[in-house]
Amino acid sequence: DAWIACSRAAAEFMFGDQLAKKTQIVRNLIEAKRFAYDPGQRSIARQKLGLLDGDFAVIHVGRLDREKNPKELLEIFRGIRVREPRARLISVGSGPMEGEVHQYAGQLGIDESVEFLGRQEDIVPYLQAADVFVLPSIYEGFGIVAVEAQAAGLPCVLSTGVPEDVKVTDDVEYLPLQEHERWTKAVLNFRGHTRICTTDRIISAGYDVSRIPEVIGLLEELLL
Repeated sequence: DAWIACSRAAAEFMFGDQLAKKTQIVRNLIEAKRFAYDPGQRSIARQKLGLLDGDFAVIHVGRLDREKNPKELLEIFRGIRVREPRARLISVGSGPMEGEVHQYAGQLGIDESVEFLGRQEDIVPYLQAADVFVLPSIYEGFGIVAVEAQAAGLPCVLSTGVPEDVKVTDDVEYLPLQEHERWTKAVLNFRGHTRICTTDRIISAGYDVSRIPEVIGLLEELLL
């Protein structure tokens, strides 16, 4: 009766190029205000993680599975740590590659600089504690966590496998996979980044839960 997807890339993947043209894009929504940057919350979260003043925290949130590309994430971080010895990687998520990924961090000699936190019900404190968000996925249907990271005021470095629909703020850079030197430079360029509250940008872009009534009305119109 109708074709609905969370991004144009997801529509093309699920339905093919022709039907994708008829597909209604319905954005995933977040509680933007809950993610809003809070310097006090950031300080508390960094203390709990053992992050010191001057430590540079890179965060990834996602399943430890093939499409999320966790082993290449570690390779990218190894290059970052060579340039910035005080870099720390915060990995939030679990999955079928968990044991393999933990072992690979040891093989790369970076295990002492990586904090594997497993699956977390609430990622807000970790986004507050971090300095930059990275998402080197092979592909994403949407990548809602990148919107959440931007809602927390974080700059983001994303792979070209992440749909451009998620770009809301100006501090988002897309890079091809395997070009690790470019990833290193892009991430480190955000050292000293001035973080601001971006809640209004997220709401204006239409990704806030305040749009739920509008989305319900759209779905009713499409399906009834």
